[in-house]
Amino acid sequence: MANVDKEIGLRLKIARKSAGYKTALDFANKMQIPKSTYSQHENGKRSLTAEQIVYYSHKLDIEASWLLTGLGHPCPLGENKTERKEEIEHEIMQLQESNELPHFKNPHIEISDNSAVVNMELFSKIITSAINALTSKNLSIQADELVAFCIDAYNNIEFLVTSHDEKSKIIDLSVNSMLRGNHIILKKTINL
Repeated sequence: MANVDKEIGLRLKIARKSAGYKTALDFANKMQIPKSTYSQHENGKRSLTAEQIVYYSHKLDIEASWLLTGLGHPCPLGENKTERKEEIEHEIMQLQESNELPHFKNPHIEISDNSAVVNMELFSKIITSAINALTSKNLSIQADELVAFCIDAYNNIEFLVTSHDEKSKIIDLSVNSMLRGNHIILKKTINL
């Protein structure tokens, strides 16, 4: 899933530049991250773990779900976030104008015209639940595996005719199944 890594890397670049770090080297130095590691993340040559996604999201003041998918609000909503959102949108426009930034597809990939309407509340809940579960157990997976799990869970849960509470329980069951290794192979976290 090298394409997924490249798309995540582009969003990482957008967030970094909009946060005022002109170069990847500036950001890596400030965060005390190995320069080659961060450069490979931003260029899509190296997958991010769930912990790295959470770390970068926190340091760059962006939503982890946006970093993973490109959907929803790029930064947390609330007071004093309008300027941050505008900075990110400005950076996106600049990259689109220079043809560096492709248009990202919606997560419901089964729709033939790729124009599905996404229930962002549900999709964000799946992503947040998965990341929180992984970090609480000090486990790590590759970003493309996490994205695949979240899209698969979304596609399976969204169209169930059941209550919101039941969908929440199904999300918890899906995440627990993932943690038991039934969906993907997990490994112990190697910290940045």
